[in-house]
Amino acid sequence: MKQGVIIGFLGKTQDRFSEYQLPVSVKEKLEIVKEIEGFDGVEIVFPYETGDPVETKGWVEELELHFAAVNVNIKKEPEWVPGALSTSTSPPPTRKFPRAPRWRSARLGSMREY
Repeated sequence: MKQGVIIGFLGKTQDRFSEYQLPVSVKEKLEIVKEIEGFDGVEIVFPYETGDPVETKGWVEELELHFAAVNVNIKKEPEWVPGALSTSTSPPPTRKFPRAPRWRSARLGSMREY
């Protein structure tokens, strides 16, 4: 069975009561996953953990890990509250992110079968 880790939980997390753990870089989170026995898949969140897709993919390959998923987490961004990432009837809205998440997913190599 293939196993993946949501890397967002490997650093600072918080709820309404407190903050837990210290902030950790994406590369450090990937290094932590490498040390977890039985796991070689990572799940990252666009746009907060993807950074430069070429650099991120390089770290994953260097550590002999694989992308299990690239999640789109834009629900709290004001520009996306009334709509979606794409539309078939009009051009996409102006975004602060340079490219759509699907492009990043393909560039990161997560578009493959397991």
